[in-house]
Amino acid sequence: MPIPDVLDFAWVQYGLVAGMPRLIKLLSDRGLKASAFMNAACADVYGSCAERMLRAGWEFVGHGYVQRSLQKEENEDEVIERSLERLRRLTGKRPRGLAQVRASTRRSTPRTFSRNTVSISLPTVSWTTCPAG
Repeated sequence: MPIPDVLDFAWVQYGLVAGMPRLIKLLSDRGLKASAFMNAACADVYGSCAERMLRAGWEFVGHGYVQRSLQKEENEDEVIERSLERLRRLTGKRPRGLAQVRASTRRSTPRTFSRNTVSISLPTVSWTTCPAG
C-alpha cells in the first residue's frame, strides 16, 4: 500500500482554507486585482476558490488542464483548447494568456499557442534566449 503524500495534501489544504482567502482579502482590501495562473481542472476540483477569485475581479490565465507537461500529451492543441474552454465557462470570456514552463513544452508549442490565439507566457525562460532542445 502506498504511503499517503501528507505534505502535498497539507499544502493544498492550507492554501484553500487559509492561504487563498487571506490573499484574496489582502488584495481586495487594497483595491488590487491579480492574475490567477491555474490549471483549468481547478475550476471543478476547487470551485469555491475559483469563484472567489472571479468575484474579486481576477484575470484567469491558462496553465494547462492538469499539472502535466505538454511533452507528455499526444495532442497539444486538444489540451490547450480544453483548458481555455473550461476557463471560458468559468469566467464568461476566453483567457488571453496561457503559461507553460519552457522545460515542459515542445518546439511546436509557440505555433500551437498561436493557433489557439493566446499570448505566450513562459515564466522561467524566454524562447529567444534558450535554444530549443
